[in-house]
Amino acid sequence: MSESMAKYQKPRELGIDLLKFICMLGVVGLHTQRDLATNVLYNPILYYLSRFAMPVFFMINGYLIMKKTEFDFKYYKKKILNMVRLLFIWGCISGVYSLLLCGDSLKQAVFNSIKCMLGYYIVPFWFMFTFILIYTILLIGFNWIKRNIKLLTTILIGVCLVIDICSFVNICNGGGFVTASINQRFKLWTWLMYFFLGYAVSEVKTNFSATKKYLLLAVTSVASCIIQYLYCFKLAGIINSGYLYNNIFIIAWSVLIFVIFKNIRYANKAGKYILFFCSNSFGIFLMHEYITAYFGLTSKVSTAVEATLLWIFIIVVTLLLTALLRKIPYIKRAFEY
Repeated sequence: MSESMAKYQKPRELGIDLLKFICMLGVVGLHTQRDLATNVLYNPILYYLSRFAMPVFFMINGYLIMKKTEFDFKYYKKKILNMVRLLFIWGCISGVYSLLLCGDSLKQAVFNSIKCMLGYYIVPFWFMFTFILIYTILLIGFNWIKRNIKLLTTILIGVCLVIDICSFVNICNGGGFVTASINQRFKLWTWLMYFFLGYAVSEVKTNFSATKKYLLLAVTSVASCIIQYLYCFKLAGIINSGYLYNNIFIIAWSVLIFVIFKNIRYANKAGKYILFFCSNSFGIFLMHEYITAYFGLTSKVSTAVEATLLWIFIIVVTLLLTALLRKIPYIKRAFEY
């Protein structure tokens, strides 16, 4: 066996690797199919189909961490320092971007650099602060949480459903989502639920044939799009369906995506390409907002077709850029999460 092929014989879970890449495709979909400045939604189908991205991303991380035998301070420190390193590096990059490319003053560039580190400028780093909270909880009670994972997950699902029902009633009475004033990073009940759910359902097997599995996935995906459109766009009068992470249909849809793709098995040849996409997927996340923001691309499209082409363009460009930059020593560290 050649050395290159031996590389792909490592006991990796290629289904998880593929899920990571698919989640990044979803993130780009969420950021390219609408224009926040004009509150216009170009491609509702692609936008709402992308809503699984963050729930599944948290499920992946929950599965990978909760399956460990221990979560000690050494590992905790490693995870926190890695996130701090990324926040600092991309904060500096954002400062340079603001100063040299956007023509901002030095004061504004420094301010934007700090905002990036806090997750409020260019790179949407908000989830890292959520992970810090979750990891701190795990450090305190990892073994107890793992023993009671199904009970805790069930309780958190119940909390999410109650919040969603309250929002629905409030909207029907002329109000809005009850958690609208809470920053996404602090909706701990939601993200802990998905985090625990990734491990709680990790052993679930689908006994359906491949045809039935993908037919079920197609049906639930269409249903999820319709629910998001009717609930948010029609009933609440807003584009953003991120408020529906507590909704039972979005939860079930995300679980189905996670379970189906996690359990898929691939031949070695396919694994080579999956690893390539997975290795470069974080770079897509890091760079796509710079390109769309600098060139104002989301304001230059006007149809669903143009927005879809923009989505493809951003993915291809950032994927290739990441693959090239990760070949450069030291610079590649900026793309390792």
